[in-house]
Amino acid sequence: MKKGVNNKHDKFFKAMMEDRSVATDFLKKFLPASVIGLIDFETFENVGTSYITEDLNELFSDAIFKFKLNEINEECYVSVLLEHKSKSDDATVFQVLGYLANGYKLQYKNKEPKRIILPVVYYHGKNKWKLRQLDDYFKNVPPILKAFLPSYDMVYIDLVRLSSDSLESLTNVFLRSALMVQRHSSDPNLLKNEIEKILTTLSDSTERNFFFTIIVYVLEVLEVDESYILEISEGITPNLKDKIMSTYDRLIEKGIGKGIEQGIEKKTIDVIRNCVKNDIKIPMISNITGLSDQRVMEIIKSLGL
Repeated sequence: MKKGVNNKHDKFFKAMMEDRSVATDFLKKFLPASVIGLIDFETFENVGTSYITEDLNELFSDAIFKFKLNEINEECYVSVLLEHKSKSDDATVFQVLGYLANGYKLQYKNKEPKRIILPVVYYHGKNKWKLRQLDDYFKNVPPILKAFLPSYDMVYIDLVRLSSDSLESLTNVFLRSALMVQRHSSDPNLLKNEIEKILTTLSDSTERNFFFTIIVYVLEVLEVDESYILEISEGITPNLKDKIMSTYDRLIEKGIGKGIEQGIEKKTIDVIRNCVKNDIKIPMISNITGLSDQRVMEIIKSLGL
């Protein structure tokens, strides 16, 4: 599977995880309670790095966070790996093992303090998938030989199979809406049927860029242009309609929808310039334009912004 196929999901995932409150609420929702009790969430830090090797590049994206541990002078990393594959893959447990090995190797190479890496595999594919553990492949091996197996645990999130009640219990409105959109991202028809509910959920958000982020991702997933916003604005509450129309106006005024659709370099540069003026962060600009974070930063630097 080509990396570009997942570009819109990568960018949305990273934009979602860029926000401190969203990332911490995400982890508090999905990490085991026993682990949550060990972590001091006030010390949250998005480390802005990656342990993805070239051979894992088409399989995962990652977002890595650092925390201090309660009552002891130690830190840990929590690494959320977005699973790109749309169906089950028995190789995943071995791929995560390689990912962890690379992470620890980099800590050693960079002369960093050695920190535990907690892997979280985040899957939002349509097909049902039960992630197997390493021991599952060695059921008939004598116990004395199992001592030679590397042992590690991981948190597995199957977003599509998560109950609606579990999502609706989230108090962070952007996180709740973002997960609802991603839950249906592999089924555009279902997403169309649920979009009014999703946007209504988001309508109480006070962060102006959150609503915009969701709309742009929806347009990309459904592969429609910005005029689709006009269609979904019919038959909903006046307050929500005002927000949708305001987002529509921003897309038109900034040329964002057109820039995504046409892929014209000049228009893309104009989009980036306007985004910077509107204090939109780099991960969101990457999501809007389809460019890498590095390329966006290069353009911003060339524009002297």
